[in-house]
Amino acid sequence: MGPELSDDQLQQLVSAFAPGAMLKAARLLIGGISARSIALDVMHADGTQQGYVVRQPGRWALSQSKDAAQKQFDILKLVEPFDVPSPVPVFVDNGGALLGAPCLVMDRLEGAPTYAPDNLNEYIDQFAAGLARVHMCDVPPAQLTKLPDQHARLNHVIDWHPPQLDDSLREGQIREVLSSAWPLPPCVHPRLLHGDYWPGNVLWVEGRLNALVDWEEAEAGDPLGDLAITRLEMVWTFGAAAIDRFTARYQALTGADLALLPYWDLIAAIRPSNYLHKWAEGWPEMGRPDITAATMRAAHHGFVDRAFAALGIECGN
Repeated sequence: MGPELSDDQLQQLVSAFAPGAMLKAARLLIGGISARSIALDVMHADGTQQGYVVRQPGRWALSQSKDAAQKQFDILKLVEPFDVPSPVPVFVDNGGALLGAPCLVMDRLEGAPTYAPDNLNEYIDQFAAGLARVHMCDVPPAQLTKLPDQHARLNHVIDWHPPQLDDSLREGQIREVLSSAWPLPPCVHPRLLHGDYWPGNVLWVEGRLNALVDWEEAEAGDPLGDLAITRLEMVWTFGAAAIDRFTARYQALTGADLALLPYWDLIAAIRPSNYLHKWAEGWPEMGRPDITAATMRAAHHGFVDRAFAALGIECGN
């Protein structure tokens, strides 16, 4: 993610978005894979204190777009008017003049991710309601067109022939099924999608969902894509029964037609191909050492088996 930032560099950034303010403290936030996030405590010139988060897109995001910071800032601006608890964007340095790399600044919302909730059913119900709120945002079509197009991205994903298939996750069989069914019937009413709605991107305060963060993968498209991503993330965190409850609650809130969900589950199942071991590395730091590459692989197999069964396809080995 680049060299460690000095207090002087961070103070220059603070002075840029809040003239006369002083940096009181800064700390690196854990859990970042796609970006580096730093929490700032700032004293404004009038004596008030406020928390902010500086987010620097990682190498992969910048390889996809040199304007990654600006795009993330614009996404937060788009989301801001709607009934979705998300950070308010404050400042963007897309050229990286202040910190040596692009960054954006947003206000810091209270809360922290929860990976082992005391009341799992209540957690799941709120978690489903959070995703439903995103998909029910009535974003004008002209605004949606400013977001990346899900279908265009997936055309590349489905057509791509990776140099090495991940046989441990049955990537080859999954791709064969998807290629034979692609393109799926178009979504009649494309919606705002979060793009990475998983437990690490939801903040909780005293058992209540307080904020949705990390919107850099937001796009416009079929909400079933978002739903499937969350289902996969939840299956290795909380198990198959949890995703069933989550899905039922989401459907009750949105009235979504789930007929094509097995295909979207398979699309989501491609995501960790050849990277599952990397995805597993962070779980001990997040308080879940019981989640390992082996348990995630087993949960992935069960997830794919269920999708294949729903489509009447014989499971591979």
